[in-house]
Amino acid sequence: MSIRRRRLVLSGSLAVLVAVSILTVGHHYTWAYRRVYRDARLAGLAAARTLPSEEQMPDAGPTVLTLLAGGRHKVTTVQPGARGVRVWMINRLIDGLRSLSRGDLLRPSVTYRPAQMAIIAWRPQETALAPTHQIVPWTLRPLPASQQATCSLFNGTEAEAAARLAASAPSGTYWRSGSRLYSVVFRPLLPDESGCTAISP
Repeated sequence: MSIRRRRLVLSGSLAVLVAVSILTVGHHYTWAYRRVYRDARLAGLAAARTLPSEEQMPDAGPTVLTLLAGGRHKVTTVQPGARGVRVWMINRLIDGLRSLSRGDLLRPSVTYRPAQMAIIAWRPQETALAPTHQIVPWTLRPLPASQQATCSLFNGTEAEAAARLAASAPSGTYWRSGSRLYSVVFRPLLPDESGCTAISP
């Protein structure tokens, strides 16, 4: 099973689009940034909300959008299959960010290379395991033995190694650390995030 999750963050003078764990940072002219920020507010991102779906799509993950408004982060979660005018406006905003012209940028977009990587790990129930699931050795710092979800913070070269490991295996992979199996989410931290307290395991 491949679960895809998108995350969009608008904060200060940066627009950061995260799609399937790939982060792209665009540096915008002030007028272009104001246009993007205006469209984000028109899409309703200045208020935290969840846009539900009546469809069951187990192979798809939500789109999570965060807007810095009034000094606070407002999170909008769009469930896969959600419909309506607001969802259409959000998708148009995301498509617009992906296709910004060079005239809208102070310099070309670059791949964001995080200085910190949060590793969220938990032990799956044995009944959830299927013969088709891929199991890969965990080659980094040993994962905590707790049954509950835990968050470990990797910095510098450890974060770079975690990014390479994440890219080496498909989504839905189980990882073997010691004698235990884990489900793992690799979560690069954004520039305004300082540690595991900035995210919810």
